[in-house]
Amino acid sequence: MANLDWIDTFKPIARGEIVAPTLVDSSTGDIMGDDETKKFKLIGTGIYMHVDEADGGGILFWTGSKYEWYHIE
Repeated sequence: MANLDWIDTFKPIARGEIVAPTLVDSSTGDIMGDDETKKFKLIGTGIYMHVDEADGGGILFWTGSKYEWYHIE
């Protein structure tokens, strides 16, 4: 992906921060909070990205072997 102009916010998330994706009820679509089973301590700086129109975003981070994306509401 070469054009990231559609992303409204880029913000660094410091190494050592604990991040978790948003847990969403698959039946209702209701936000349940953080998915405690997937909490992860960042081993490097993460990148928070947010799109205003979607009222959501996520964190891109390195696991030590690959990049992962956690959706954050």
